[in-house]
Amino acid sequence: MADIVKANQSVSETMHSLIAQPAIKSRFDEILGRRAPQFISSIISIVNADQNLSIAFKDNPMSVLQVALKAAIYNLPLGNELGLAYILPFRNYKTNKSEAQFIIGYKGHIQLALRTHKYKRLGAVDIRQGELKSYDYLYGDAEIDWIKDPNERAKAEIIGYLAGFRTVDGFEKQLFKTVAEINEHEQKTRRGQYQSKTWKENFDVMARKTVLLMLLKTYAPKNPEDIAAAEIDDWFEGSNNDSDPSPAAPSNSMPPDFDVTDDVNPATGEIINA
Repeated sequence: MADIVKANQSVSETMHSLIAQPAIKSRFDEILGRRAPQFISSIISIVNADQNLSIAFKDNPMSVLQVALKAAIYNLPLGNELGLAYILPFRNYKTNKSEAQFIIGYKGHIQLALRTHKYKRLGAVDIRQGELKSYDYLYGDAEIDWIKDPNERAKAEIIGYLAGFRTVDGFEKQLFKTVAEINEHEQKTRRGQYQSKTWKENFDVMARKTVLLMLLKTYAPKNPEDIAAAEIDDWFEGSNNDSDPSPAAPSNSMPPDFDVTDDVNPATGEIINA
């Protein structure tokens, strides 16, 4: 890559130099077709608008290309304003460099589920003290006696969160997690020693998103795009790119060696208050 990416090049110049490589150009054309130029322009704009992302692009431009291809496969527009998917900069402390990661937002996961046209209902909700009458841990069936008065319900203590879906062919699945179980999950998956700002200030939102994604990850019908996007990792890692400082991490994970800002949901990647 050293003979392609030159010092003092703009983001646009570097991006087009990389994409001009036959193997990469072929991959973009295969996935995007005529949409490739417009899509690449949008990626350049996003990188130029974010100083930290610009640094990640200079440190590891191929990681940005990898994110771009995945976003194209999932057909999820990148950007904070939509909340569907994000291209976010992370600091890799093993290499002491920054690189980009593809993160599907909470709304993006919902969108992907709805695109299967297999869901009739899908959602997550908090459960208050006295509402949960029974829960079948084997089959996930929950019996709920909702507190009808919204004011009275708001006063009741939250004991856990319930996510569920029903497919168009009648398959139903629910998942209930207590507040203690969600806290335990957060502690196991947190990216640092302490709880992030988003969990501290937005626990209710974070908990709903977490239990819903746990349910979908285990029981949801899979999208063909999931397999296609996973192949992007294999393609980049096997492309004999000697100058790439380190392979990008899997798209749906943030390894401990990466630092994520407090304004990002570590479970879903969604930017809070964007």
